[in-house]
Amino acid sequence: MTTPRQAPAAPATPAAQRAPGAEAVPADPAPYAAVVNDEGQYSLWPAWRPLPAGWRDTGVHGDREECLAHIERVWTDLRPLSVVRATEAAGGPAA
Repeated sequence: MTTPRQAPAAPATPAAQRAPGAEAVPADPAPYAAVVNDEGQYSLWPAWRPLPAGWRDTGVHGDREECLAHIERVWTDLRPLSVVRATEAAGGPAA
């Protein structure tokens, strides 16, 4: 009986070999932050990384499951806010 061979693990890239401006990624990027953009769309973001333009922190931080549970509770209408507003302005249903 033969056993499957595992590929050797890739070596960690030393800081000197990383692309200019590349950040070192911690072994475990937790805690996470639940973030939201101006269109009311939510996302999970590693709390140690700076937020990209157009996103803001909701104040909810924790492990991946905690943040995803929060997002699931509060993001009940997946339509972008611009679509919600246009629908309401046209006399359509709000949700």
